[in-house]
Amino acid sequence: MAKLLATPSIHHSVQVVHRHLLNNDILLLNRQPTLHRPSIMAHKARILRGEKTFRLHYSNCKSYNADFDGDEMNAHCPQNELGRSEAYNLVNVPNQYLVPKDGTPLGGLIQDHIISGVRLTMRGRFFTREEYYQLVFQGLSRQRGTLTLLPPTILKPRVLWSGKQVLSTIILNIIPRGKDPICLTSTSKISAGAWSTAKPRKWKAGGTPILDNSMTEAEVVIRRGELLVGILDKMHYGSTAYSLVHCICTGSEYSTRLLSSFARLFTYFLQWEGFTLGPKDIVVLADADKQRTSIIEESRKIGTATAAEALNLPTDITTDELAVKMDEAFHSDPKFRAIMDRQFKSALDQFTNNINKCCIPTGLVTKFPDNNLQLMIQSGAKGSAVNAMQISCLLGQIELE
Repeated sequence: MAKLLATPSIHHSVQVVHRHLLNNDILLLNRQPTLHRPSIMAHKARILRGEKTFRLHYSNCKSYNADFDGDEMNAHCPQNELGRSEAYNLVNVPNQYLVPKDGTPLGGLIQDHIISGVRLTMRGRFFTREEYYQLVFQGLSRQRGTLTLLPPTILKPRVLWSGKQVLSTIILNIIPRGKDPICLTSTSKISAGAWSTAKPRKWKAGGTPILDNSMTEAEVVIRRGELLVGILDKMHYGSTAYSLVHCICTGSEYSTRLLSSFARLFTYFLQWEGFTLGPKDIVVLADADKQRTSIIEESRKIGTATAAEALNLPTDITTDELAVKMDEAFHSDPKFRAIMDRQFKSALDQFTNNINKCCIPTGLVTKFPDNNLQLMIQSGAKGSAVNAMQISCLLGQIELE
């Protein structure tokens, strides 16, 4: 940089540095390839002395298609007032919350924040007065003016606030003054079946039976800004259409404020609570392991019959005759190898499904929601059901696509 500035140009013999970058100066950040408008967004600078890398908020990763494994980005500093004004008012991150293509949300929290939010809003999570105030302070540390606080949910034998009330306090204080608080009826990404620990009993009390997600943590109900029931997960603060953050998008500035407040709160709570993944989250019970071994033994007996079916031969054919027929087929038909492979995969599907059923979720030593791997998958934080199957059930010939 110094060499560039010292090189004489047409207009100036020597370039002059009037000042260095300061906090809250506007910067245009860009990551290649620039595929859509939000690939270039304006951010306010925060100067960290001695640092050599950019730091980026999680919620902006999707806009840039960025991750943290060595990605390179470019930062441009507007030099005149017109460029700075456009950056502050047109290209700034809050104005890029919705995708220009179809108006769906682009910003959202990911991974660790989703885990923290789910654990914070679980039923049975309570906090003392000091803990409630500390969590609210973390989320609203940049809020100016008088804060609206909620009364405790439990008075006796001890005054306690629920985790849902912590998020309700954040929502109520982010909504602009004079605007009606949000009312929302929705669902969470975690299904109602994930919370079930036993089969539902027959309806005995009369009246209207409880159907679908009613009276479960999968049903999300917000009335006048207060979260009454349900878990908030990727469905509500991820980049999801009709989510809580999307519905608060009266002005994109408030959606960004809500995401920022949630991010600060969830980061603090995760540091406080902790989260890890261990062997207890992936091992299965002895009964499930015995059942899995039995299924594998059964699968080893179908080789001859499956090969015979691929050749359109009777299943009671002898092994020697089958070997001769297979040798002829391999030499005469170049596609026979693919046919045989497809036949075996089709035959093994039933055994694979049976192993998965006996191991996940009922066969796990630690059940959801205490099982951290299942919590990650069910909430949408990271991973898929296939990952869990390959870890806990069997790692072998599984048709993934």
